This record gives sequence, C-alpha cells and structure tokens, in this order.
Amino acid sequence: MRFLKLLINLIRKPEPPKDWALLELEHDDTGQEEIHIIPRNDHIIHAIPNDQCICGPTWEQESGINLYQHHSLDGRETNE
Repeated sequence: MRFLKLLINLIRKPEPPKDWALLELEHDDTGQEEIHIIPRNDHIIHAIPNDQCICGPTWEQESGINLYQHHSLDGRETNE
C-alpha cells in the first residue's frame, strides 16, 4: 500500500504556481497608464478592459496611475 501511494505521488503533476501577474498598459490617445494585478493560473481567464471581467476588479488611482486589482476565484487573496 505504501508503494502504491509513493507511485501515485511520483506520477501526479505538480500544481501550477498560484501567484500574481502585473500588466502595465498605456493608452496611446490619452497617455493614461493602467496597472492590472491579475491572478495567474486561476479558474477563469480575466478580461481587460475591466468592464468585461466577471471577477469585479477593484479600482483605485495612485499618482495618476489607474490600479486595478482582479479577484481570484480560488480565494488566494484572503490568505495573503
């Protein structure tokens, strides 16, 4: 039985990293900068622009830059 558990653990693929990605955008027509903080390897694909993303990202402006925090479906931000 121990050998079978060891074999299963060797075959099982490791979990992909669940970290965050920063995406910086600059609009050509207005020069406005945006930073999106998006969870990697989430259960959904996060859409940009934000009005099309189903996660309901939060927005704040800091030093003239629009900062958007996307929310993960696996809830990883509650542990950080």
